[in-house]
Amino acid sequence: MLKKIIVFIFLFLAGLTIIFPFGKHTGRHTGITQSVSPAQSTKPMRILLMPLDSRPACTQFVQQLAGLAQATIIMPPAELMDSYTRPANRPALREWLSRNCPKADAAIVSTDMLIHGGLLASRLPVGTEADRQAAINTLAAIHQDNPRLPVYAFTIIPRLIIADNRSNGLYRDKMLRYSILKDEIACFENPLDIAEFSNLEKQLPSRLLNRYLTMYQQNTLTNLRLANMLKNQLLAGLVVGQDDSQPFGIPNINREIIQHYLDQRPQLANSLFITRGTDEVAVTLLGYSLMKNYRQRPRIKVIYSQPTAPQQIMPYMPCSVARCVEEKIALIRGIQVENPAEADFILYVHIGTPTTNHRDLLTAAQEVQSLLQHGYKVALVDLGETFQASETLLPYLLSVHADIARLIAYAGWNTASNSIGTALTQAAIFSLALKRSPDSAATLLLYKKNLEFLSNRILEDWYYQKNTEPRINKKLRELGIDPNHLDEHYEPVQAQIQSEMAANAQTLFQTAFYQRPFPIQTTAGEKKVVITSLTLKTELPWPRTFELRLEPRLSLSECR
Repeated sequence: MLKKIIVFIFLFLAGLTIIFPFGKHTGRHTGITQSVSPAQSTKPMRILLMPLDSRPACTQFVQQLAGLAQATIIMPPAELMDSYTRPANRPALREWLSRNCPKADAAIVSTDMLIHGGLLASRLPVGTEADRQAAINTLAAIHQDNPRLPVYAFTIIPRLIIADNRSNGLYRDKMLRYSILKDEIACFENPLDIAEFSNLEKQLPSRLLNRYLTMYQQNTLTNLRLANMLKNQLLAGLVVGQDDSQPFGIPNINREIIQHYLDQRPQLANSLFITRGTDEVAVTLLGYSLMKNYRQRPRIKVIYSQPTAPQQIMPYMPCSVARCVEEKIALIRGIQVENPAEADFILYVHIGTPTTNHRDLLTAAQEVQSLLQHGYKVALVDLGETFQASETLLPYLLSVHADIARLIAYAGWNTASNSIGTALTQAAIFSLALKRSPDSAATLLLYKKNLEFLSNRILEDWYYQKNTEPRINKKLRELGIDPNHLDEHYEPVQAQIQSEMAANAQTLFQTAFYQRPFPIQTTAGEKKVVITSLTLKTELPWPRTFELRLEPRLSLSECR
């Protein structure tokens, strides 16, 4: 009951904002617009992207996956974008967005970039009410000036843990407990929780508490304003993503408020999506945009490596793996099917835990290899509960000499939502592009591009995140160097990582690709191809070791 009261209080506070979500409406466009139902097109799309921030997951991934469908991504110039702790130039980005929308067939827009200047800035938060109003006005004006342009916006509910900075560090654990208790009390009203919560409030600086609570309140108001724009057909779609969280916490209250809004407006069910995850949202919106444009609904068979995997709640996730899979499938306009023969591809989800044993991993690897050998297209999500290489499936696939090159997607990075969303989108876009491939040469090029992205993900998600990065971070900490703030150590650390990743690329080539022909289907029938070389360019996009920008290049030849 208390949580329902909280929902209605938020809705009451947002009331005037919901009715009037932006500045004065000139009335230049009325009625249902083409932006909510784009006509099917045969020409390659030009998609404008206002990314969440400048990291590769938010920019490069979108560009590379768009390339599978021969789509072009229009992005802001680097000098306007954020760079780690420096926010983007928000006024210049809003102006750039307005000026470039006429060039596009669709637009994917991060409102957090327009308001705050990036994800990290949104956690402080940097944006003001003037920034929020300017972003809303910009989107409204874009619709008025480009009424046929589908604009897909996305907004992020801030993560559970407070922003990383020195002033917050002393209170990080207490603020985490405060947020969890606030949500639990709203659900259960446990007197012991209420007493602990009251004691915590006295220990936390009022300035910090006010900033933290105001951040979530303003986020809810912004999300409701955007949802109302969608209802009024000023947006073609809206995704509300939820950053790192747990089953309880204030972010879940924010999510339930927007869910309540949606429940009261079922007509928005196919255009307002609420999803767990952040970094992969632009990628999945790319999938949605392409599927919508070409009127496709990918059919997907989901297989889990263990019976317990669907119910598993992974780190930084407030929901089960199965719920996350369902959300991401809906977000790319997918349809789950039971019969693998009816599917465009199989999403194979492996969830390793500390109790996953050798026999379980070997059995799962053999199952994936059998699916590949029987000609099924398989997208593999390869996750470990504690992020350890020993919990993952890839080494077992290599041990059974699985045809890794026949995978149409692989992902095992960061959170379950990151990986599931990325793998699903890669597989859906590849399947779409394969259907539309005009000839054998185009099909060969498509496989080459997809294999390069596949190699990118294997090299970063498994070789780097599960092996190289932990070892390098341990060494850096022993030397008194913070892996999240490399500063003057950036160049030598990057050089070391470049050397190790080049070696990793050759290991992958030798163990998974070398002299391993595999069949592909073309307009001229089945052909056998083989990867003949693999090179890798590596850089640290920000002065920290957390992520890489990889550019694999491989040669793919037809067997004679």
